[in-house]
Amino acid sequence: QRIESEVEVLDAENKLLQTRAELSKERMENTLLALALALLFVGALLYWAWRARKIQAKLRHAAEVDFLTEASTRGFFTGYATERLEKLKQKRTHTSMLLFDLDYFKRINDSYGHEIGDWTLRATARAIKEFLGEHYVIGRMGGEEFAVLLEDMTAEQALSIAEQCRNVVSSIDTEPTKLSFSITASFGVSDTSLVGFNFDNLMSAADLALYQSKQLGRNKVYEYKNTLSFA
Repeated sequence: QRIESEVEVLDAENKLLQTRAELSKERMENTLLALALALLFVGALLYWAWRARKIQAKLRHAAEVDFLTEASTRGFFTGYATERLEKLKQKRTHTSMLLFDLDYFKRINDSYGHEIGDWTLRATARAIKEFLGEHYVIGRMGGEEFAVLLEDMTAEQALSIAEQCRNVVSSIDTEPTKLSFSITASFGVSDTSLVGFNFDNLMSAADLALYQSKQLGRNKVYEYKNTLSFA
């Protein structure tokens, strides 16, 4: 009888150990499952954070860079130039605005199609960017019109740069299009010594000089003078 009792005790202990092992296994499985779910949740958060950053970067790029020419957008250039002009005003240093517009661009579109027109815009922006270098920001102000803020430059210096840019544009090789046509641009230059550091005034003055270039034959460079008045 004592042996039977000992056997029963051993059986009970074995069952208890088995139950404990099963509980321990279940707890381990639950722990592993919770850990896996936590890792999955963290991974999902990291993935969506990465996607959000990519989307934000794309939106920022679209807001700052013109998709066709890779020049700055009008909005970005306006903000950039306005901010720079405020700082340059404190330094009281000469600064100029260069504004240029492709000549007879509508004629290029009408004669050869919009694809060639787009190529012309891209080629022009690329040629000017390569000539000026990364230090200068080129803005596409709309259509075939572009602007460049020339910091620490007098009107005389800016006119020299504009003349070189005019030559750069007129030297663009259209051979890649398999067509033969000329590309030229008219330039207007204004500087802060005459109109101050207000962005709108500087742009308006450059626009008046550009209009004069158009009126007097195109493919020319003109400087804003006090004899010209704001519209």
